[in-house]
Amino acid sequence: MTNPSKTDAEFDSLKKAVRNAKQAIKRGEVSENILKRLEQLELRLDTQKKKMSAYIQISSKLKNYYDKLILEEIKKNEIPEKLIFELNGPAIDQHMSEQFNDILNSEGLCIIKSKQFSTVVEDAKNEIFQFLNESEQYLKPREYVETDNFIVDGENSIAGGHTGKAAREKPVINIRNGNDDGMVDLFNADRIFPAVAKLKQMLETGNVSKLINAAFPTMEFGNMNVYCNSDVTETRGFHYDARKPVLKIFVYLTDVHDFDAGPYCFALGSHTQTQEIDQSYIATDFIDKRPGDTFYVQPQKLIGCLASAGDIIVSCQHGAHRGYPQTNGNHRLMAVQILRPT
Repeated sequence: MTNPSKTDAEFDSLKKAVRNAKQAIKRGEVSENILKRLEQLELRLDTQKKKMSAYIQISSKLKNYYDKLILEEIKKNEIPEKLIFELNGPAIDQHMSEQFNDILNSEGLCIIKSKQFSTVVEDAKNEIFQFLNESEQYLKPREYVETDNFIVDGENSIAGGHTGKAAREKPVINIRNGNDDGMVDLFNADRIFPAVAKLKQMLETGNVSKLINAAFPTMEFGNMNVYCNSDVTETRGFHYDARKPVLKIFVYLTDVHDFDAGPYCFALGSHTQTQEIDQSYIATDFIDKRPGDTFYVQPQKLIGCLASAGDIIVSCQHGAHRGYPQTNGNHRLMAVQILRPT
């Protein structure tokens, strides 16, 4: 049997002091003795509070430093060939389906290259850039506004987070602040852009869907968004979107050939680390972090998904992931199809 840590021992001692004070009250001991015990307990609690505050500050500094170091580690790792699947024929064979199943379940991410998406991706890119230019008057103020065709939720006024925005009848445009400051998230983008609607239909009914259904048969297609990153130089660190399986299909609409463009990054195999996933959600009160932010990812398992427009990334969002910070002057568009358990 292992010895408890020093911190555990101190808290056990405090609990014992509380029990002793309660028992003394029941025994009817004189009030002066009880008051003295409670004053001593208060002093010990103040001491523990100061210690915890120091732990929080140190942990936050270490995490921020670690996050910066890990960005350099990602650049050192090549994308393993086993993650890449060529999908150019009219059908998929059993061998490919089995390989895709094995890799997605074990590594948590697969990359699909297919020429059949090139035209629709180019059309989508042009439609979105035109829309962003024409809608700048609504987007730049970062304020809530509703037009005939869409809602700009600049101040996160819509309740329910991502689910609440996705449930609106009109497409919602959210301009993120905080970690991903400046990123434009277009909810239900297929309702605005014909090419995005066509892309969604191709994913839902084509071979990509067949491959995913073979690996995760209980998933169903939800909303399709578009992420627009321009000069987004700060991004949220590695994090989990959920404790249970959730998938996303990312389709690059622009080339992401270097890290300056801000590729999607993933920690291979992290979706299987259930204990670390649980810990990332539990300890939010003891460190400056959001629920799901990771404490640790294995540097040798990190990859940045450098790829071309039209390439598709199938990712387990219950695995650790992040967007790489862009350098100024860079742009990245990607369509994002979410799949949730039925």
